[in-house]
Amino acid sequence: MPEAGIVRLAGAVQRLGSTWLPVHMTATTRRFLEVLAQTQPAESAAFFRRLLESEDPGAVMESAPLDPAMQRNLNAVLRNTAMPTILRSGGQLNVIPDAAEAGVDGRLLPGQSRADFEREIRAVLGPEYADLEIEWTTPEPGIALEAELEGALLDAIGEVMAERAPGTHLLPNLVTGGTDAKAIAPLGVKVFGFSPHPPDDLHLFERAHAHDERLHEESFHYCVRTTYEIVERLITKND
Repeated sequence: MPEAGIVRLAGAVQRLGSTWLPVHMTATTRRFLEVLAQTQPAESAAFFRRLLESEDPGAVMESAPLDPAMQRNLNAVLRNTAMPTILRSGGQLNVIPDAAEAGVDGRLLPGQSRADFEREIRAVLGPEYADLEIEWTTPEPGIALEAELEGALLDAIGEVMAERAPGTHLLPNLVTGGTDAKAIAPLGVKVFGFSPHPPDDLHLFERAHAHDERLHEESFHYCVRTTYEIVERLITKND
């Protein structure tokens, strides 16, 4: 019996949505893991060291001693991601559709190209889905950005934070969403996404984009004051 387009697509979507793409260790993520390996409790620190040293970090991630949210975030900065988000097929209940399409949200790591991404998707789908077409619905994306982990701006951030929050560590991380920095980075502008908040505001990121999204007044003042001091320090050192 011939397989309907929607059935074939469902099989491909299930495979793509349940398979991690290969690990690519960027410079930022490597530094991220190095800081965690030096600062976290013994069990977690040992895991981060294994991840850094392993020739198969994907296998190490399968037994990560992390809470689900942290594990999802770490996977998202270790790999290109392809998440099916839209399905379209048919228009009438009693007619078997001969074609179907899926929308896939693809996000690429720094250093990865569209061709690299498509090769990884094809490898996951395998030869049985080799006939499925992959159509890009957006223009060629800009190169994923990765800030340099050294320089005057980073030095100023480190100096100010050492004064305002002694004992804390700068933890560089890739942002898994979009960034306006793509518009100005090509002009030679160095950009870090940095929003300092008090160390006792433990649930800041849980409130972000939540139904009752809000920022504590104390956190707002702390962020503004710290950011001002960083800019002041940077300008003073460059005078």
